[in-house]
Formats: sequence, C-alpha cells, structure tokens
Amino acid sequence: MMSLETIKAMSAEQGDQAKLRGDQPVNFSKVEIETMKAGDLSLLKNIPNIGDYDPVYFKRIELDQIDDNDRGVYMGDNKGFGAYFVDASFCGSRNEPALAVQEFVERLNPKYAYAIVEEGQFQIKVGVFGYEA
Repeated sequence: MMSLETIKAMSAEQGDQAKLRGDQPVNFSKVEIETMKAGDLSLLKNIPNIGDYDPVYFKRIELDQIDDNDRGVYMGDNKGFGAYFVDASFCGSRNEPALAVQEFVERLNPKYAYAIVEEGQFQIKVGVFGYEA
C-alpha cells in the first residue's frame, strides 16, 4: 500500500508532466456516455492523469455543488474540491468504498470535463472541471 506522502509526490510529478504535455481534462458527449453505460468502457482510457496541475481554460468544480450523492466522493483530494474515488482495477463492486467503474460512468455529465487528480495503487481520484470564460 502506498503512503500518503508517496501519493502526493506522484501527484506533483504527474502534474509537472501533464503541464509539459499540455494535457487537458476530457469531455464526453451524451452519445459517448451512453456508449460507456452500455458497456463499452474503452473511452475511459482518454481520461488524462494531470495530478495537481491546474490546466489552462479549466477550473475545478466542487463536487458537493453538482452531485447530491456523496457515495464515492472524496473531499480530501489534492485541491480540496472533491473527486470521485474510483476503483482502477476494474474489479471493484458496488459495495466497496471506491466507486465501481460502471458507477463512475453513471455519474458522467456532458457539461463537465474529467481528469485524474490523484492515483493510488488500486484507486484513482477523478476531478470534475468546467470551462473558464
């Protein structure tokens, strides 16, 4: 199991790399979300890991402002906005603390963009982003 210090260091390193690459959170269309809900999860690989990087033209959204269901929401993420706590092994079930991948897909909204903001050994934290004007 990774220590909190290791996860934070990895997040900072991933943020530096994401900034150099110019990575941006990904937005899914209604059709893409419906495709994932039907079982084709291949589009999830497009969610970038940006660590603690603050991408240009995007702002983090506080999850408690857009999602009434606090299951699978971790408020202690690297920026404190809240992030979806998701099973990264694709083996999780609905009765575990982390959201099963299908549960996460059910929460996707085409109004927002998504990026991994922290990564542990078996789970990831996915932040929600809006577009800055």
